[in-house]
Amino acid sequence: MYTTMLRRAAFGTGSVTYAADFLLVGAGGGGGGGLTNNYSAGGGGAGAVQYSAAYSVTTADSFVISIGAGGAGGAGGASAFVGSPGSDTTCTSMTTAAGGGYGGKGIGSPSNGGDGGCGGGAGGAPTATGGTGSPGYNGGASSGSNSPYRGGGGGGMGGVGAVGNNGTGIGGTGVSYFGSFYAGGGGGGSYTSPGAAGGSSIGGTGGNGSTAGTAGNAFTGSGGGGGGTSSGGTASSGGNGAGGVVVIRYAGAQVGTGGTITSDATYTYHTFTTSGTFTA
Repeated sequence: MYTTMLRRAAFGTGSVTYAADFLLVGAGGGGGGGLTNNYSAGGGGAGAVQYSAAYSVTTADSFVISIGAGGAGGAGGASAFVGSPGSDTTCTSMTTAAGGGYGGKGIGSPSNGGDGGCGGGAGGAPTATGGTGSPGYNGGASSGSNSPYRGGGGGGMGGVGAVGNNGTGIGGTGVSYFGSFYAGGGGGGSYTSPGAAGGSSIGGTGGNGSTAGTAGNAFTGSGGGGGGTSSGGTASSGGNGAGGVVVIRYAGAQVGTGGTITSDATYTYHTFTTSGTFTA
């Protein structure tokens, strides 16, 4: 508390240095689209999370922030499409948080999940593989055993995406910072049963023939759910990946400006869901 009071007394009358925690989350990838004739799609991979604790900032330091946009889900049907990858989130002086990989489409090139901050899940082709995550986890492979083929879950920052099976291609788990979860993978698409769950309940849920994959929870960097198929020959689209976010936290009362500012008994938080500037 003494250091906080000292900072406040000095604010506006001279330069002062204090420690701030920076959380950067890249945007999630979109789930792939399901293809008719029994080929479900993979869930989108989560965006990467980069965390810098106790970073030294000085009054009037300026940090330019760019928030990544979530990738669009791929269309499903007689012609299926992969999802779009998530975009990177950046902040001056901080390591870039890469966007998540796309979910693979029902079958055909590319059915493999896309690489990204976390890898996208594989589409339901017999030998399709999940994308590679860097620094997050890989996406899950397709069921690869017999028709109907199911999509794998997208990777999350807390775990790999599960191998596709009917409703079991669960997205990789997310990670917790400041009391909230971020970066869960999207669930893989399914056949007639409900699609797979997204990681940590923030990744999008996979679809089936009549229900599209859902989007990842807003501003968590989570992947979208993959599209699915049904015995009636229908197929659904994948869900959109969630946009990224930047959260800056420091002890005590407000000193900096920028973003949406909240506080509790211990910390002040600056949350950016759109691009902007944090001034220390």
